[in-house]
Amino acid sequence: MTTLIVKLNHDDYFFNFVNLKNFKVIEIFNESKIFYFIKRFCCKFKLPIPSFCYNINLKIIKKYDQIIILDSCLQNKQILKYLSKLSLRKKMVFYFMNSTSAKSAEKKIEQLKKKTNFLISSFDIIDCQKYKLLYNPLPYFKKDFPKTDIKFDICFVGKYKRRVIDEFDLYNIMNNLLLKMDFTIICDNAISKNLSISQENYIPYEEYLKKIVSSKAILDVETNQAGYSLRIQEAIYFNKKLITTNKNVLNEKFFNPNNILVLDGFNYKEIITFLNKPFIDYSKDVVEYFSLEQWCQRFNWSDYEEKCI
Repeated sequence: MTTLIVKLNHDDYFFNFVNLKNFKVIEIFNESKIFYFIKRFCCKFKLPIPSFCYNINLKIIKKYDQIIILDSCLQNKQILKYLSKLSLRKKMVFYFMNSTSAKSAEKKIEQLKKKTNFLISSFDIIDCQKYKLLYNPLPYFKKDFPKTDIKFDICFVGKYKRRVIDEFDLYNIMNNLLLKMDFTIICDNAISKNLSISQENYIPYEEYLKKIVSSKAILDVETNQAGYSLRIQEAIYFNKKLITTNKNVLNEKFFNPNNILVLDGFNYKEIITFLNKPFIDYSKDVVEYFSLEQWCQRFNWSDYEEKCI
């Protein structure tokens, strides 16, 4: 099966990393200078964006068995209108890789269901139950690294979102436990509580993965979402321990107390004991379930029509 993944721009963090046979990732717009300025001009004056500004068209989509549009593409009504026309000629997948908790989400989903022929899916099971979408957790992205010595107990890289537990506060708690940490919070210097662990620029994904490989555990701090961040899948793929605030993992087949510790706001002292427990390798079935290949296979139209429409 050949798959085309369509994203907004080159800054999409994870999907730039896809380099597999039968997969192709493109940006929804042609971002060369002349097309970029035409698009900007049209958006500014609320004019229709010409079809030649798009990288995706009927000729392109006919080449692939499966088309997946990422939620970052849904910037405005013009894009929705353009995609709706294409979806009438070929069934496509629209995937929410971010929580739909924003107030505008319900309206967007309603428009997608009414105006397009999309299979609509999300990484967040609560959103899927609420809006009748197909549940499909995020995949990991395969990358092999040479065997590396473990230099840190815990790795965390993330944007400052004042999560369930404030990221800076969590760093202080773990620092008091004398843990070795590779800890980076992405935020403006003006709001940083500790400039030694914060920076304004994103870390390239491959660089972030190198940090994971040289750490014993990955820290995953959520923002009141049920969906799993990619850190959980990365922990499974790279055989790393996971420290998370997402309680939903307790109900998963892959949960093992040797490998996963769920923080509840009171059990920080358990971290040291947890890190010293032997790691139990995940089964091949669990690892493969979160692969990009199986992620694509789970976009099943029969399941969607039976459960979600």
